[in-house]
Amino acid sequence: MQAHWNGWNAGIGPAHEHIRIGRSDCVLAGIAAGALAVGQAFLAEQGDPRAGRTMQSLSLWSPELGERGTDDPGPETFYLPLELWLIGLGNLGQSYLWALTMLQYPSPDSVLLFLQDDDLVQEGNWGTSILVDRGRYDVLKTRVAEEWAERRGFRARRVDRRLDEYLRRSDREPTLALAGLDRMAPPRILGRPGFEYVVDAGLGSTAADYQKFRINVFDRMSDPAVHFAGNEDETERSRSGMAMVDVARQCLRSEVSRFLS
Repeated sequence: MQAHWNGWNAGIGPAHEHIRIGRSDCVLAGIAAGALAVGQAFLAEQGDPRAGRTMQSLSLWSPELGERGTDDPGPETFYLPLELWLIGLGNLGQSYLWALTMLQYPSPDSVLLFLQDDDLVQEGNWGTSILVDRGRYDVLKTRVAEEWAERRGFRARRVDRRLDEYLRRSDREPTLALAGLDRMAPPRILGRPGFEYVVDAGLGSTAADYQKFRINVFDRMSDPAVHFAGNEDETERSRSGMAMVDVARQCLRSEVSRFLS
């Protein structure tokens, strides 16, 4: 199979198909194409006969249009945020940061990142979190994220505490938040700190729905507590399902590492 991209569009297809590669000015499209390819690798490991044999494409600029959005490669000029607050630095939060540092900032030192989490890196995080080095455990996830950001010239401030109902941002702190939280309770209070916008992402929590994901964007007029009302945590089922997903991810990562070595 092969990955391709054009502006803000990303896609994959069988290796024998003639696919024209277009604009390469949006690094996020290349990342998305790689992610789609990894998804096909999961399907292949599961014995799915469709793996690597189908065309798949999406627009990062107009995702709500589905494949119809790929008719337009999106804008060549756009603005990048100079201040961001990342909440939760597990697999999703670290992916936010990794992709963010790939963007073409002319002066990375002009970007201020708030990095919030209170968890320590565990052995299981190596198979699921992109910034975790194998063998380096029992350190704060915020520290790992801070080191990554600063090595790439970004300014970072750690917030070594859990998101709760008492957190409030000041007028001098980032107004845009990126959240990647693994339980349903924390997203309900994302509207309380006073952010102008919150981008919230979540992954499927069980072996049955691990390929599913959600993305929500909230502003001051939309309350996450209202949006997530009635959605309850399924703690035990989630733990069991995520354990199976973690094993699958670690196996895939081990195979990739073995191949590259």
